[in-house]
Formats: sequence, C-alpha cells, structure tokens
Amino acid sequence: ERFEKKYSELVSAKGGHIDVDKEALLAKCKVDKDPVVHWLRYIKYHEEAYPSDTHPQFLLMERCMQSLFHHPLYANDVRFIRVCVLYADRASEPHEKFKLFHKHKIGSNVAIFWLAWAWVAESRGDFPFADKILRKALQKKAKPIKTVEQRFKQFQRRMSRHWLNAQEKEGSDASDEDN
Repeated sequence: ERFEKKYSELVSAKGGHIDVDKEALLAKCKVDKDPVVHWLRYIKYHEEAYPSDTHPQFLLMERCMQSLFHHPLYANDVRFIRVCVLYADRASEPHEKFKLFHKHKIGSNVAIFWLAWAWVAESRGDFPFADKILRKALQKKAKPIKTVEQRFKQFQRRMSRHWLNAQEKEGSDASDEDN
C-alpha cells in the first residue's frame, strides 16, 4: 500500500509520466522495517509495466540483491532468495553467482536455493556436482525438506535414464563398428 501511494505521488509529480525517479522512490521505501517488501513490489511493478525490458529488470534485481546481501535477516528469507535465484538465472554465469551466494551463506536453509543451483549444474551436464548439491540440501534439511526429497528422487530417476541411454548408445555404436 505504501509503495503504491509513494509511487503514485512520484508519478503525479512527474506529470503522470511512467518514467519514475527510481532513486527517489527507493529512498522513500527505505524507511520500512522490512525493505525486501518494497524491493519485491518495485521488481513486480517493473516486470508488469515493462515485460520485455529484461536488462533493467536484471539490474533492479542486482541492486536489490546488493542492498540486502550482507543483511543477516535476509540470508534465508525465501522472498530474498527468490530474487537471488532469478538474478543468478539471468546472469551469464549462474553457477558463479550460486558459488558466491553459498560462500556468504545466502540461502543455505532454503530449498529453492539448492534446487536452482542443482538445476544449473545439471543443465551444464555436471551431474556429479548436481548430485552433490542435492545431497547437501538434504544434509542441511533445507526447507521445505519434502520438496528437496522429492526433487532428489526425480533427479536420481533422470540420472538412471541418462546412464541407461548412454550405455545403450555405446552398445549400438560398438555393434555398428563390428559390422
């Protein structure tokens, strides 16, 4: 509510133009005890108002992440972790972002962090690392743990199919060479 009121005040002051003074808006939003709420509203507003304008969305997520990165209250806050995961997903080297988050204990108790990191590793073909990440999430009992357990089982099934398919392909390649 406060965000919308402050936003509409700024838009009115600008003569109704959507080109908001972002710095003034963010400065006004910093007075709250829970700044992540304002960041999330601002990010959501930007995504809805400019859906195809992805680079500024990325930069906005980066600013949010940087402003709350060292705040211990948000280290395992699911709302903040989602922003970090989306930011990493849009980065050119997402695995590097996840390493950085892990180094600073960002998301260490949150399932979405571990699942997203494992997915990045799996999509790069680094299956042993994805397995290691999922096992670490289980070890840490990342919440919700049932989701982690379920995704780990799904991963194991995918890996079983992957290795079976790889063995079948090797077998057919060997028989092709024999002919």
